[in-house]
Amino acid sequence: MLGEPRTRELVELRSGLEVQAVELAALRVTDEALERMQTDLDVMAKNLDDLAAFVEADAAFHREIAAASGNMVLEELLQSIRSLLRIWVDRALTDEGHAEAALREHTAIFEALRSRDASAVSETMRSHMDTASRRLLAGFDAAQ
Repeated sequence: MLGEPRTRELVELRSGLEVQAVELAALRVTDEALERMQTDLDVMAKNLDDLAAFVEADAAFHREIAAASGNMVLEELLQSIRSLLRIWVDRALTDEGHAEAALREHTAIFEALRSRDASAVSETMRSHMDTASRRLLAGFDAAQ
């Protein structure tokens, strides 16, 4: 339902907001939130061959980061953008190789969050958003 320019703009916006969310989360994340993120990573690792389950755990991981940011407006904006992009996110992970790469990226983000290293969380999320955006837009381009 979204045209090409809007989809690309939403992908760009999402990337920036995800980085902002993880930077805030590095300052505010609780041990309980980290435990939930670890559970999401465990589900991802167990479902490398079940991409639907993997994508759901991936989304849960990102929702947990947004919640840990402590900024409800940011959390709601990200949820709205994810909803608009959902069909393309579902299509972005097309094989186990993509899932394995995404799991490594999420694990790096988690480790940086666990150490509450704002610089590392920013770097790891930027890297993840770059590759995730490329995967998402490749799926979008293929459908055009």
